[in-house]
Amino acid sequence: MVEQNLSPKPSLASSRKHSSSSQEGNNPVEKRVDQDQITGDIEATAYIPDENASETDYPTGIKLISISASLCLCTLLVALDATILATAIPTITSQFNSLSDVAWYNSALLLTTSAFQIPYARAYTLLSTKYTFLFSVLVFEIGSAVCGAAPNSTALIIGRAVQGVGGAGIFAGCFIIISQTVPLRRRSIFAGLLGAMFGIASVVGPLIGGAFTTGVSWRWCFYINLPLGAIAFAVVWFILPAELGKTPESFKGKRWWEVLYRFDPIGTVLFLGSIISLQLAIQWGGLLYPWSDARVIATLVVFGVLFIIWVLVQWREGDNATVPKDVVTQRSVAGAVLYSMISAGAFTIVVYYMPIWFQAIKGDDAVESGIHQLPIILSFVVFSISAGGLVAAVGYYVPFLILGSILASIGAGLLMTLKPHAATGEWIGYLILFGAGIGMSMEQCNVAIQTVLPQERIPAGTSLAVFARSFGGSLGAAIGQNVFEKRLNENLANVLPNLDKSIVSGSGATNLIANVQAISGGDQGLVGQVLELYNNGITQAFLAALILAAMSLLPALLVEWKNVKKEKRAQDDAKMKNKSKVESGTEEK
Repeated sequence: MVEQNLSPKPSLASSRKHSSSSQEGNNPVEKRVDQDQITGDIEATAYIPDENASETDYPTGIKLISISASLCLCTLLVALDATILATAIPTITSQFNSLSDVAWYNSALLLTTSAFQIPYARAYTLLSTKYTFLFSVLVFEIGSAVCGAAPNSTALIIGRAVQGVGGAGIFAGCFIIISQTVPLRRRSIFAGLLGAMFGIASVVGPLIGGAFTTGVSWRWCFYINLPLGAIAFAVVWFILPAELGKTPESFKGKRWWEVLYRFDPIGTVLFLGSIISLQLAIQWGGLLYPWSDARVIATLVVFGVLFIIWVLVQWREGDNATVPKDVVTQRSVAGAVLYSMISAGAFTIVVYYMPIWFQAIKGDDAVESGIHQLPIILSFVVFSISAGGLVAAVGYYVPFLILGSILASIGAGLLMTLKPHAATGEWIGYLILFGAGIGMSMEQCNVAIQTVLPQERIPAGTSLAVFARSFGGSLGAAIGQNVFEKRLNENLANVLPNLDKSIVSGSGATNLIANVQAISGGDQGLVGQVLELYNNGITQAFLAALILAAMSLLPALLVEWKNVKKEKRAQDDAKMKNKSKVESGTEEK
């Protein structure tokens, strides 16, 4: 059995004690060098429960439940912040007279969330996992307090940016903590739970935001994070072992600039600059400004130059790089990262444009459209959790990546067929199918990364996957918006050239039917035409989701077939052997 072969072998120790004919045992110089090297390796490595260790070395019972619940709560809070303002923005813009700032209320959060994912990878690699995570929660709480107390629009935007800095560390930290507190074969279950939080947040966020805005104040969209975040902070503080990922012994005696160098400051600055430039281009291009605008072109050029330099720096830095080349060139990691980005883009398009379809085409209000989103979210949550359990049972995660791509593609393709008078059963079935495909597959990317990478590389790989998901979501939103607006404007110009396009494109989704009826004198024929054109624009956005979902099948095929029940990484096996050698050497003395 593979598992038996990977457990620490007593014969390693006994051979050092009883086999006097061993060359290693009779050569004191070789023994001393080997011992020094092993000791140095262990001192420079964070303490983490080894994959080969007994499961009693990991938290269990109420301790594990408390850690998991706090991680789920943190994930839910951060994910909620991406959607909770959707129904509160009209009130905020009225209070601050800041209609021109609307785009920045969400963009500021997305910019910093994406940009700081990779820098956090280095922090989780070199510093205490516990205290790095707590720092992230604290920053997120500070950002929430700033947003809640914001006296003007500028302060709100700054607070959202601070929230993103903390949220970036929370997203990555949750998966990293799971990798350090849960045995490999069970991680898919907990990854599924964390994934379910994303699905829940995408629907309940606008509902909660609307309830707070109507019943109390929009400021409670942020104040609610303070007590709930404090609870999660306290649980992690008292229960999570402090020695997880503790600062390496190699930091001792080092000057401050030598320690700073370990954090790859040049690479961090280059990466932040490149990703912020790219995010600005995505937020501006085709929406605020045409793609040919000098500002959009300039941000794309800056992104390209800085990103190329960053890649060269990472390659040159080797093991000291924020993203070591042995991580990005690993086949399964590359496939999982691409899969995360592409599937997140497809999911974002559907989750963004189904509420618009419900409100503009079906005449729902914000609350009703949120309720009608339940099929996709419930299927996402159910299949995310159940797929995690099945992976733990059968061991293989690649089948769920492949099947997920197929189901999501079919679901997105069926959503393209929606008509203004589509029956309820149609859109419910399509949403369930699409949600099931994304739900069963998305969290398997982190499982794949944690299976193939050595423990000390997991923070870098996990942060890369979380960054890909965040970036893919913002990219998907931009793609969907550009496709929708382009098709809608083309349709209006070709079919209704005399109609003022601003009446349609400038109307909110909930006001579309009323505005068209008002300017047409109640002409139901014109209303029907406009709805058909609007519907066609939305289904074209679903075509973009279909293309992305189908594309995700390619990186799924790139991921290696590994069994989480049997696969143990060679690096961890070597680490256990090294520990056995150290112990046996001590016994000899």
